[in-house]
Amino acid sequence: MNRFGVVIPSFNQGNYISHTLESLWLNHELIEDVLILDNESTDGTLSIIEQFQKKWPTIRLISKKDNGQADALNRGFKEISGQYLCYLNSDDILCPNALMTIAPHFDNGAEFVTGHRLAISSRGLPLWRFPPIPTINDEFFITSGCHQESSFWTRTSYNKAGGFIDDSYRFAMDFELFVRMRTSGIKVKYINDLVGKFRIHDTSKTTNQLSTLGFQEIQRVRKAHGMKPMSNTEHKEAYFKTMKASLGFKRYCLYKTGGIVCKRVSKYL
Repeated sequence: MNRFGVVIPSFNQGNYISHTLESLWLNHELIEDVLILDNESTDGTLSIIEQFQKKWPTIRLISKKDNGQADALNRGFKEISGQYLCYLNSDDILCPNALMTIAPHFDNGAEFVTGHRLAISSRGLPLWRFPPIPTINDEFFITSGCHQESSFWTRTSYNKAGGFIDDSYRFAMDFELFVRMRTSGIKVKYINDLVGKFRIHDTSKTTNQLSTLGFQEIQRVRKAHGMKPMSNTEHKEAYFKTMKASLGFKRYCLYKTGGIVCKRVSKYL
């Protein structure tokens, strides 16, 4: 059976990276290669990784100054082995048996497979479940319909779409890649299974940059791929319409009445 290569860009996520690596270990039977590109972390991340390497020598670590997340991903995907590819941020988690769920779809000829996301808190508590969005029209092309930690693709598909991550993006490099793969003719297989967990915490990019840099870069992707321009307000309205597909999201926002997420999105729900 063909096996998976997993790239992990890393910088100062010592509070979470052990959970990321443990989640990969629970899928290790189908993993050929794990490559961590660390941007010279100073918070204990490196010692945590080194301890995992003793348990699981498949993990490789390159600790070297980079020019941002996209630069690290580019170096990782050039170096990684494996027929099927994905990347996890160093605060995210792969579900148990996720790769056992994904692999049969590739065996049946799929080029790109994406499943459900579970958003979790800094402590790992479930917040909401967000399915992929199979029907993408211009209004809802605020996202690629795919969740980064829950998406997997063949090496052939990656190369067909150019074989690179656009390092001019600091936030939306995954969105740009997935849109480029779709516009390259790669077919996306949507599955009704939970495969990845996306962590929301105070220092995450999503918490701090989505409504600023995130929306700006999404606008750039739309323009680059021939979609109509949208104002920041239209972006937000379209984005949060897609959030209504999330299972439990409204309940979470009502519960977190004073939280950042609730303040930003409750008016759209």
